[in-house]
Amino acid sequence: MENSADSSSITDCWFGGSVSCNNINSAVAGILGANFDFRGQPGVIIRNCMVSTKNITCAEPGNITWITAAATVLVKNCIWPDTPPADVTLDEETYPDNNGNYFAVVRLIVDWNAGTASADPNFDQSKCGKSVSNFTLANVLTELQENASEGIKWVCGINHPTFSWNELNILADYTKVNEAKSKIRSWFKKECREENIITGKTELEKEFRHFRIRVPEEELGEFLGDDLKRHNCSTLDDFYASIGYGGVMLSKIMPRLKDKYIKLYQTDDEPETAVIKPVHKPSSGIILDKIDDCTVKFAQCCNPLPGDEIVGFITRGHGISVHTVNCTNYLSAVKRNNPEELARWMDVQWTDSEQTSLQTSIEVTALDRVGLVYDITAILTEARIPIVHSSSRNLKNGNALFEATITIASTEQLNNLFEKLRRVKNVVSVERAKI
Repeated sequence: MENSADSSSITDCWFGGSVSCNNINSAVAGILGANFDFRGQPGVIIRNCMVSTKNITCAEPGNITWITAAATVLVKNCIWPDTPPADVTLDEETYPDNNGNYFAVVRLIVDWNAGTASADPNFDQSKCGKSVSNFTLANVLTELQENASEGIKWVCGINHPTFSWNELNILADYTKVNEAKSKIRSWFKKECREENIITGKTELEKEFRHFRIRVPEEELGEFLGDDLKRHNCSTLDDFYASIGYGGVMLSKIMPRLKDKYIKLYQTDDEPETAVIKPVHKPSSGIILDKIDDCTVKFAQCCNPLPGDEIVGFITRGHGISVHTVNCTNYLSAVKRNNPEELARWMDVQWTDSEQTSLQTSIEVTALDRVGLVYDITAILTEARIPIVHSSSRNLKNGNALFEATITIASTEQLNNLFEKLRRVKNVVSVERAKI
């Protein structure tokens, strides 16, 4: 630009496009290529501008500046990238003063007689602004807001700050969308309530048969009382409906209900399993201390896996129940310090030669987005891990929760799976489910 007026200025703007020039003599920049004046005018004022793109190239990289090259430098409070494009190399031998990056601002020394211009090696471009690596950082937006001209409002954008009127570059507000989704779910719960009650009651009765729980009909409400409160259900029908639409995962509550049933309805005089000497090849994958030929089951309150530290509990009439040493039931028993109860806990360990595939439950919390469940299940499918049951729902804070019961061989396999799931976009946490 030549022959600029006294009032020429470029303020509060950003450039995020691309520039490509094949002329080795051209001056290329993100805001203003070059500025000098034959009549001695002060030059163009450039203030509070940002170049957020790296897509600026020229046949001669040394002719590129992020902001401008000017005979009279009037640049202040600008922001530019801290590295050049990935395919541009500014080696120290050819460009000793560039420090591996394009210049941000160059003060031109113009030889009018020779018709040439060169960079002033003593000019300090740091007084013109600063370079950044991440344009989405809060301090970048704050600095632009603090230095903005009157009437200009910078706001948070998709990849960098922008202006309040620039809707195409502003992050969408999904608050209303989440509210609408919540209303839709509530509508379906209400409209399909009778169907959900029938489905939920059928599923609960099926699980009760599986766990051999036989509670008289007139006592069922009292037996399920704690779970009704836990899931904000006023009646049994509310609880059935919650099961029917997936709000209650039976796989997570049945172990607790079984333990409660044993305490309330089973007598203490039931015969215990016979104790005999151990054999060398246990079929369950568990080596018992002085007990074998005995039914072994894996407690669903903690879902132990090969690799976990474990302990066994001698049940009344149901063999040995295997728990992890961190299980709340085991830790509570240790805390109670009841000699008779502690005598029923015993040392067990995993076998070295046999692998056992067991079920465990996982919980994946993530920022809600389209395709989240697909990406998670794709990881499970790729790892050839069977899914026994899965469900997903939105949390009150806007996140999504994916819950699944899977069949897994060991804690090592589970940890490898967790590492892959944590790399899925928007995933916040991955954990083994706790009852």
